[in-house]
Amino acid sequence: MTRLQADFYQQSTRKLARALLGKTLVRQLANETLRCIIVEVESYLDKNDPAAHSHCGQTKRNASMFKEAGTLYVYTIHNRFCINVVSEARGRGAAVLIRAVEPIDGMETMWNSRFPEEPPQSPLSTRELVKLTQGPGRLSQALEINLKQNGLSLVDDATVWLEAPDPLLLKKRWKIRSSARIGISKATDLPLRYFIDGNKFVSGKASEHSQGRKWSFQG
Repeated sequence: MTRLQADFYQQSTRKLARALLGKTLVRQLANETLRCIIVEVESYLDKNDPAAHSHCGQTKRNASMFKEAGTLYVYTIHNRFCINVVSEARGRGAAVLIRAVEPIDGMETMWNSRFPEEPPQSPLSTRELVKLTQGPGRLSQALEINLKQNGLSLVDDATVWLEAPDPLLLKKRWKIRSSARIGISKATDLPLRYFIDGNKFVSGKASEHSQGRKWSFQG
């Protein structure tokens, strides 16, 4: 697959959020390569967005959010980690949160990372797969992403990056829907959450989809 280069990330936060849908998130572990399709994201803007971590300026915690576009910004919440892709120019403080992904390769390894005390069934059912990566905390755990990856460059790092989608995998036609962001208490009216309509791995309410959550890229 083709690794996405710096110019892909150098666009407005809203545009980048939509462009990330359908792209492949890759995590290279010591002995295995994990791959997922991004199906749900949220934009956090550099201006007039009190829900963004950058709203009150740069701090030690959010410093990665002010780096070059394509930087990975990872933060903790409720003992879980959230994965963000930095957008805009250096110093702006904007990013896109990856909220949900659909696993493609390495599902059993993801299961072991999420449920180390519960041996996986083979093959995993769709219901079990959804438990792996539906939501930002779940997907970071499944992909073994934590604060060690905070500040890495998706452009040239050897352990985490984004790829253009496999055209055979994405032969299914799909649409993007938007809504207010989830789990925030400020700027709750802004329609800055984007997701692939009908995909089973999208978090939130099924009623937000045109016909519920009924399909996945791998059938």
